[in-house]
Amino acid sequence: MLKKNQLDGLRGFEIHYFESVQSTNTTAFHLLSQSAQCPLVVFAGEQTAGRGQRGKTWCSGRDSLTFSCATRFDQPLKRLSVLPTLLGITVCDAIEETTGKLKPQLKWPNDVIINDSKVSGILVETSTRATAIDCVVGIGINVADDQGEVFKKVQSLRQCRQLKPGNLQQWIDTKIPATDLFLHVCRGVRKTFADLQSDVLPAFDIAAEKLWRFQSEVNVLKSDGRIVRGVHMGVGPDGALLLKINRQIERIYSGSMML
Repeated sequence: MLKKNQLDGLRGFEIHYFESVQSTNTTAFHLLSQSAQCPLVVFAGEQTAGRGQRGKTWCSGRDSLTFSCATRFDQPLKRLSVLPTLLGITVCDAIEETTGKLKPQLKWPNDVIINDSKVSGILVETSTRATAIDCVVGIGINVADDQGEVFKKVQSLRQCRQLKPGNLQQWIDTKIPATDLFLHVCRGVRKTFADLQSDVLPAFDIAAEKLWRFQSEVNVLKSDGRIVRGVHMGVGPDGALLLKINRQIERIYSGSMML
């Protein structure tokens, strides 16, 4: 989707471009282990054996954006748990601003949803060293794979630009500004990395319209395999999902909301 020369507008990252890799996250961890300059971006034309949440695979082709942003933190981070949610909102904002019409929402903790269909996924992975923490953020955005040739359950942004809300048969074949989208996301990630490093994250406040199924009943798959149902009451400053169950607020730190 993007060529190497189209990444030149990105400042503040060491850029590593590959036509094809098995996993951009794995490649980023390898570069960090070789003392590569931080922060860095690994961009791939295609990813053949990427990782998703809960052991799922995330492969992607030429009609998508697939990249990993990585850095090394030199101190323990108090708010690392909030990173997936912050980056999910970053992707939402980037899609909305670069497309002009789409209204993406965050499906806790780190999926981006439009019209109840997933368009983007984020995977945050860390590795602890003796005196530092390596952090890699993998981001995949389906821009124009309309036929599901690679993304079997992930709708494309091009499909989402429809004539009438709710009618998924009427597409507008509009070119998505993929370069602008990529640069916008990376700038947001860079700022979040810098804020985490300096421990000066701004007040955590997500607008209600950015949260998928806010104040509605949702099913949540917890990390222990149990499924719980409750009313989505927002996301706490520590990244926890606030779920109202039997008039009590339960804080869920690990798991995912179900489509």
